[in-house]
Amino acid sequence: MRTPLTIQIPNVYHEQQHKNLCCLHAINNLLQCEKYTQADFDNICYELTPYSCLRSNPHKSFYGGNYDVNVLEVAVSRAGYQLHWHDARHPFADNLDPEQVLGCVVNTSTRNTAKTYLCNHLRRLQFWKSSKQIEHRHHYHWFAMRQVDGTWYNLDSKLPRPHAYSSEEEFRAAVDNFLRPRCDGHVFLVLRTKAD
Repeated sequence: MRTPLTIQIPNVYHEQQHKNLCCLHAINNLLQCEKYTQADFDNICYELTPYSCLRSNPHKSFYGGNYDVNVLEVAVSRAGYQLHWHDARHPFADNLDPEQVLGCVVNTSTRNTAKTYLCNHLRRLQFWKSSKQIEHRHHYHWFAMRQVDGTWYNLDSKLPRPHAYSSEEEFRAAVDNFLRPRCDGHVFLVLRTKAD
């Protein structure tokens, strides 16, 4: 496997997107080191569903990557943290206790344009064949946000470098934006409290 490119801003670890490994990059960016590899995440998938065949597993794509929240939860727990889903009906600021929150992982919908699309999320093949019409389908993307040396960063692996927020208020507003219904986003807080 090709090692993901890392961009270094002093004291900020940032892996960039490789294949469909955004969940893996999100957890490594959150933890600020290469804690996990693709093989580690694949092994977690097979631990969660031990009787799945070698390539097919409900927790990842047939082609690798596109890991689900169950894999993320196990990885966070093994790193000594707890994953907590933020209820979007409440303001994000209500859950942001700097003493307890390491950071957050966001899962958001993105639109993809393709003439032919292999839909792994539905676990079946769907081909759209049209030379003139373009289909729009939703994909989901994981990325991390965390504070490093007093500054909040968006550590999205699709960004060329980490994005620093000018204040905690700007960071909170960005998270609230991902939680809007049109974004179809979910925020998971990573808590310093040990999982039960």
